[in-house]
Amino acid sequence: MKDSEFTAYCGLYCPDCIHFRNNHSPVAYQLKKELGRADFFNYSKVKSPLVPEYEDFDTFISLLDRLIAHQCRYGCRKVGSCIYSGGEPCPIVLCCKEKGYSGCWECDSFRDCDKFDIIRKFCGDCNVKNLELIKIYGPEKWVEKRHPFYRWD
Repeated sequence: MKDSEFTAYCGLYCPDCIHFRNNHSPVAYQLKKELGRADFFNYSKVKSPLVPEYEDFDTFISLLDRLIAHQCRYGCRKVGSCIYSGGEPCPIVLCCKEKGYSGCWECDSFRDCDKFDIIRKFCGDCNVKNLELIKIYGPEKWVEKRHPFYRWD
């Protein structure tokens, strides 16, 4: 696939996302499967009076379930949603499609768009900076100039 196919409507670049085609989701799935095969669920109940850490086994399994669901395989251009929108149709994607835009960079008011609130806590304003780059270089040539995806980058 071309870089432009991984350029999200909002200006994020899918391969930079922790969810995109990650390795930890299948590993979490395999671990949960192996723990089930070994009947670790019952083992943890028996073991927890002796080893207090096993008391949190259900919480650990809940975290594994979240990690399993943490994967995005295709990006929003193919599926119409983003993991940041909770699996629901992404309001950003819907807005662009309603307006006939290839992405938010075609909109005059993207700098102040409140639809970006769903990604700001993780990504800050990197998508807005990327949208500026896409306006300058186009969706085919902006990628090597992109800004870090996450706020902690």
